[in-house]
Amino acid sequence: MALNRALAVLLQRTGYKSSFGTGLRRNIITCHEVVRPKTTGEVLDALKSHVGYTGDHPAFASGSLPKLPTSQDELPPRSMRDSYDECIIPLATSLQVQKSHISASGIVRFGRILEDMDVFAVWLCYRHLQYPGMSFGVPMPVNVVTALVDNIHSESIEFPTQFDIKLRGHISWVGRTSLESTMEVLLLAPDETPKMLTAKFVMVAKKASSKEAAVVNKLVPSNAEEEAIFQRGEASVQRRKAFQEQSILKVPPNREERMLLHKLFQENFDPETYILKSDECPHGAIWMHDAKLTNVIICQPEFENLYNKVFGGFLMRSAYELAWSTAYLLSGRRPRPYHTDDIWFRKPVEVGSLLHYEAQVVYTRENFMQLNVNATVINPNTGRKEITNVFHFTFQLDGEGPAPRVTPKSYPESLLYIEGRRYLEMAMAIPEKIDPSTIPDSRPT
Repeated sequence: MALNRALAVLLQRTGYKSSFGTGLRRNIITCHEVVRPKTTGEVLDALKSHVGYTGDHPAFASGSLPKLPTSQDELPPRSMRDSYDECIIPLATSLQVQKSHISASGIVRFGRILEDMDVFAVWLCYRHLQYPGMSFGVPMPVNVVTALVDNIHSESIEFPTQFDIKLRGHISWVGRTSLESTMEVLLLAPDETPKMLTAKFVMVAKKASSKEAAVVNKLVPSNAEEEAIFQRGEASVQRRKAFQEQSILKVPPNREERMLLHKLFQENFDPETYILKSDECPHGAIWMHDAKLTNVIICQPEFENLYNKVFGGFLMRSAYELAWSTAYLLSGRRPRPYHTDDIWFRKPVEVGSLLHYEAQVVYTRENFMQLNVNATVINPNTGRKEITNVFHFTFQLDGEGPAPRVTPKSYPESLLYIEGRRYLEMAMAIPEKIDPSTIPDSRPT
């Protein structure tokens, strides 16, 4: 059920402007040129051909890389129409896709949708890239990797399993070496095609077999619609920069947040005895350090991407499913994905790595739960640990009852609590645009 919210108050409090805007603004261009969209499997096969993927070694060894442009002025400008494409997740017609995408409880696995979007985002980037003397389909000496997933707003809507799903999108903004892929996910129902969610992936181009960045073609808007989309991409860059500059790791909590932390402290303080009840959790709450689950994955070759690293979509799916399980076990009620934000890919994960996931509930309000997931690579020989990925998920629980309340016990946990509160308020501040009545029932019977 949609919740009425005081959006203006939340927007003012968080300083947040939705990158999606209202239902009157388009996220992608109007385009009707795709005669027969590829399936997700066909897109993956085309990508393998385009980068010269062989499965056992990179197409371009170190030192064999052709000379690439060093300036965007050496590359032809591109339009949004150049990269626009559509593809189909054949959920209704492919038994193989049904096996991989439908859960045991009979609903579409959101983690699989994340994987499909990651592949499609890379595909759109390669459609945008055009280097002199290199035709499309010839092995490309450039790797496109996911740097950030920014704003996937799903509003707790679940995908029915009896219809195919369409992905469509294009490059909506570029920097010097980075590209923003904006995508929409639609349900191919017989009577209408409702939009289920919008996603923005920020990708980075790198020279093959190298950590060096590669320049990308400029994006030149060709009309007012494209200019508006491009400017929203630029605004998203500035918003992310401002949010990171105000990160809880860099800037102390503001006055309102400090008052909230003081209120939490008072819950554990007995004014009559002056005793701090540090070992006694406030009534009806759960200590934050008890609201977590962990998992360790051996990154086998089956999880590798086109460049012989671990596939980013697999990392997202694994993190999402652990976060979902954590929310379910803590609340005892089925969580629905409401919002996904600020998934950071700090560095690639090598095949063979031991990857440790830790999912933690950091904040709850009403029937919403905010979870963080950290992915850490562990070197078993030296014991050295390094965080490679950070994920933020917002879930809405079935039913109207409140989610279990979590409370921090230490100062670092208090900072996580404040950060989780910020992410949840941003998610709740996004205007709801999906009409649940347009979505066929997805519940198993």
